[in-house]
Amino acid sequence: DKAIAAANRAIAKGGAGTDQAYLLLGRAHAAKKQTAEARKAFDKVKDPNYAQIAKLWSIRAGQG
Repeated sequence: DKAIAAANRAIAKGGAGTDQAYLLLGRAHAAKKQTAEARKAFDKVKDPNYAQIAKLWSIRAGQG
């Protein structure tokens, strides 16, 4: 729950770390078995450097 709150605060701030915050948010939701929320977060990652990682995490979230 703390990770979700922290990620949401970072996303609200915006800026350069937004994609990392979406990755954190997705991973936190995945850990709580909240697959739909995890995939929504992973889908919002736009930076190509992080998009592949987000795609892999999204696949993993669906398997959990």
